[in-house]
Amino acid sequence: MMRALHIAVWLIATSLLQPTYANAVELKVLCAVAMKWSLEELTPAFEKATGHKVSATFATAGAVRDKIRNGEAFDVAVLPTPFMDPLAAQGAVASQSVVVWARSLVSVGGRAGAPKPDISTVAGFKKAMLEAHAISYADPAQGGGSGIQVAKVLQALGIAEQMKPKTWYPVRSRRTSSPRVKLTTP
Repeated sequence: MMRALHIAVWLIATSLLQPTYANAVELKVLCAVAMKWSLEELTPAFEKATGHKVSATFATAGAVRDKIRNGEAFDVAVLPTPFMDPLAAQGAVASQSVVVWARSLVSVGGRAGAPKPDISTVAGFKKAMLEAHAISYADPAQGGGSGIQVAKVLQALGIAEQMKPKTWYPVRSRRTSSPRVKLTTP
C-alpha cells in the first residue's frame, strides 16, 4: 500500500514538473520600456521552462496604455501601477490578474569625469539641476512614467520653467525603444 502511494505521488509530481509542449502558445506582451531589461532577462528561462514563446512590444507606459485602451490584443501587460490601475478599473485589464512584481526607480547620473554634485538634500538637488548644462528624461507628454515623475519633481521644486530650455527628450523610433541620436526640446 505504501509503495503504491509513493509511486502515485511520484507519477503526479513528475507529470506536474514536466513541461507540456503540446499546448505551447505565443504570448503577446505589451511592456513599458522601464521594464524592458527585466523582461528580456526573464524571457529565455520562461520559454525554456514552459515551451511558450514570448512576443514583446516595448513602448512608453502611456503608449502601452493607449494600445490597451484602443483594443490591441495582448496576453500580458507590464505597466507602472498608475497606468495599470485605471485600466483595471475600466475593465480593460482583468483586475484579479493585476500584481506588483517589480519596482522601477528613477536614477540620477552625470557625465564621466564631471564633478559629483551634492544631491543629498532637496536644496542640493535643486542647485544641481539649476547648474546642469542639460538634463534628459522620457517625455512626459508621450507617457514616459519616469518622465512624468521627473516633471512633477521639477514642478514641486519650483524650477520647471527654468529647466525647460535645457531639457532634452530622447526621440524613439516607432520600430524600437532604443533612442535615436536626434533629441528634441520641450
